[in-house]
Amino acid sequence: MMIIDRFGLLLIISALELAHSQPGPCDDLNKVVIGDEKRTYTYIHNYTTENPFSDDRLVRQWYKINRTIGDQMVQSSPGAFSCGTWYPIWLNGNLSSIPGEVFVRNVCLQSFSNECDQTWAINIIYCCDGSFIYELTPSPFIDSGYCFGLQEPYQFPGAFSQCQKDSGKVVVDFK
Repeated sequence: MMIIDRFGLLLIISALELAHSQPGPCDDLNKVVIGDEKRTYTYIHNYTTENPFSDDRLVRQWYKINRTIGDQMVQSSPGAFSCGTWYPIWLNGNLSSIPGEVFVRNVCLQSFSNECDQTWAINIIYCCDGSFIYELTPSPFIDSGYCFGLQEPYQFPGAFSQCQKDSGKVVVDFK
């Protein structure tokens, strides 16, 4: 049996309160919104008249994608010059079915000759409001950009009827 003195208990309670008071990626004040329709997989970049998106200068932080363009990252190679850039970046894997938990997935950079020329990992979270939030990192390649635009609602393996924060935890009731 472990005995914790009053000071130790006070430290534990303070740490828990601090953890619950910190805003998470799903909180509106903690992310940047991306909403340019040129980032969709259906947009073909005109290399003779437009500058491509270049996420090599992107700041590593959490980003929310505007739902009007579709907030799911493309999960297959969209083709060169798609998504407003020369070299689109797409999600090489599936989205998580657990709301409120951060999960890691690999993304691929498509080149002219290879659908998955380079890969690296990003963090993603599925929020209780039904949106996906991405911790995007700078691309290692100039004239490349993250590609979005899937608008169909995300389907869980089992549908959920309620998802809310309760004392800092995510509560999900599955049907």
